[in-house]
Amino acid sequence: MRKSLPILALACAAAFTLAACNKAEQPQEQAAAEAAPVVLAKPTAQQPVKPLKPDIVVKAEEAAAAAEAAAPADAPADGTTKQMDPAVAEAKAAYDTAFAQYEEQNKAYSSEWKKYLVSVVTANMQGVKSNRPYMYFVPGGDDDGAQLDRQNQLDNVGNVVARGVLPGNMMAFGGPDSAITAQLVVDAFKDVQAGSFKDVVVLFIGAPADFETVKQALATSGADARFVEAK
Repeated sequence: MRKSLPILALACAAAFTLAACNKAEQPQEQAAAEAAPVVLAKPTAQQPVKPLKPDIVVKAEEAAAAAEAAAPADAPADGTTKQMDPAVAEAKAAYDTAFAQYEEQNKAYSSEWKKYLVSVVTANMQGVKSNRPYMYFVPGGDDDGAQLDRQNQLDNVGNVVARGVLPGNMMAFGGPDSAITAQLVVDAFKDVQAGSFKDVVVLFIGAPADFETVKQALATSGADARFVEAK
């Protein structure tokens, strides 16, 4: 019985030490979890569709522009205000209302996506020395507005690629349509100089299959291609 007492005391001491260690580790683990960047969930809202201007309004505006262009430059103003056809006025008012709603919805939609992309980039900055990575939101959609926005973004990215990015920095790309986002990266890097992006991280946020396309496009540049699945 006396021999078992030291063993029992040792077991109790070990259990106490283990419990104390666990208690000490818990705050550290909790602090680490709290310090880790929070990645937001991918937005699920449908992308707003730009309304089409009614033909009756388009034709009326074209006719008015043609009449103004045909008028002599020195023609005196008649001082009268031409009344718009009631049907045209009604169609134009409805379109203007729909377009204003679209702009508001599209602004909110883009804002949610940009917040999501920022959260993903912030959580994947390993090895990036700069605290100001290049982040590009690539809008989806096939309407004229979306295509114009993508072209402007492509021009912007193309200029950055042509100038070059300092080693240790990051370029990140993401958007609601993974294939469209991948194509923008392909187009932007098509004329990149070999090895000019060595030690630069290019982060693609999208679908795995599209990342393979991006990797091939970046191969010549020497960039460190990274991937995060959008979800």
